[in-house]
Amino acid sequence: KDLGWIVGGASITGSILKTTNSGLTWEKMIDTTAGTFRGVYFIDDNNGWVVGAGSFFDNLEPHRILSTTDGGITWQNLSDRTRPGPLVDVYFFNSNCGWAAGFSPSGRGILYTNNGGLTWSDRRIQRGELAWSDYYKRMAVVDSNNIWVATEDTIYQSTDGGILWNANSMQSQKGLCSIYFVDKNNGWAVGVEGSIWKYNGNIVGIHNEKIIAIKNNSYLEDCYPNPANPSTNIRFFISKESFVRLIIYDILGQKIATIVEECKLPGTYTVTFDG
Repeated sequence: KDLGWIVGGASITGSILKTTNSGLTWEKMIDTTAGTFRGVYFIDDNNGWVVGAGSFFDNLEPHRILSTTDGGITWQNLSDRTRPGPLVDVYFFNSNCGWAAGFSPSGRGILYTNNGGLTWSDRRIQRGELAWSDYYKRMAVVDSNNIWVATEDTIYQSTDGGILWNANSMQSQKGLCSIYFVDKNNGWAVGVEGSIWKYNGNIVGIHNEKIIAIKNNSYLEDCYPNPANPSTNIRFFISKESFVRLIIYDILGQKIATIVEECKLPGTYTVTFDG
């Protein structure tokens, strides 16, 4: 289909963008100071949910949940201000049953609803108090029984709709970034520095180091600290003498600044953007 959605934001401002032509152009459906958005899921052209946080920086702020039934023209606020911590991922089977995951200092980072998000119940994993670096980062939902959620170094699996959970430790210091399952027996996880794992009954590491093939070309690493800060460092590598142009764009695809535009010798470079 040509229809797609992007959510994001910085500081306390969140945006929801929609495309109807496979991403050639994007329409801003909402731009609000009510919080930032980190996850989105639509079950059809009209019915969808977005989740996020009250603030990009404050993990104790209440989470944000919005829903739409008219393709993003209007949004209903389903946020529960008694639940602190950002939500980062959301999935719905139909217009009633769905899941959301994120961080909560009280261990309430996995939520389930059976009424479209009007109310949510906890699906807790008994594992002690969570540190911020160990929140539930992504989830994969195959059906009403088989659900996976990922923290920094562990994937938790439930086969009974979130009542009980089994831990699959990755035994790695490399942080997990995303997980995806095609069915209850086959899935993948990816992490920093080119780490890749496959699940087919057991989790097997496919690649746990930086992908060597990338070294033969050029690559751009993640910004640090987060780009929402006053300044951020951008690191990149080139394998041979090349003309390098590094341009900063905003969430709407508009050019903000050109911070590198010159010939560079092979090597690794770090530039600072403070615009």
